[in-house]
Amino acid sequence: AKDIKHKISFLLQKPEPQAADQKQMKDKTAAAKRVPTTVEVEKWKESFSHVMSSEMGRMVFASFLRSEFSEENMDFWVACEDYKKTAPSKLPTRAKQIYQQYIAADAPNEV
Repeated sequence: AKDIKHKISFLLQKPEPQAADQKQMKDKTAAAKRVPTTVEVEKWKESFSHVMSSEMGRMVFASFLRSEFSEENMDFWVACEDYKKTAPSKLPTRAKQIYQQYIAADAPNEV
C-alpha cells in the first residue's frame, strides 16, 4: 500500500499555474488595488454600455464571465462593437472573421 501511495502522490500535488491562470491572478490583483466608486457602480446598473465603457467595469465583468466559463461572450460583443466602426470596404472580411471565430460550428470561441 505504501508503494502505491508513493506512486500516486503526484496526483495530490497542486498543479503549476498556467499562463491563463497567471493572467487571471494579475487581473484580480489589479482589480483588488482599485475598488470602483459607488457612483461608478450605480452607473453600471443603468446600462450595459456604462459597464463596457468603464475599464473597471470591463475587468469586473470579465472576471465574472471567467468564473462562469463564458468569457468569449464579452469578446464577441467587443468584436461586434468594433465591426460597427469598420470601414465599409472591410466589412465582408471582418464579418467572415467574426463568424469563423465565434459563430461557426466548432468555432474556437463559439458563443
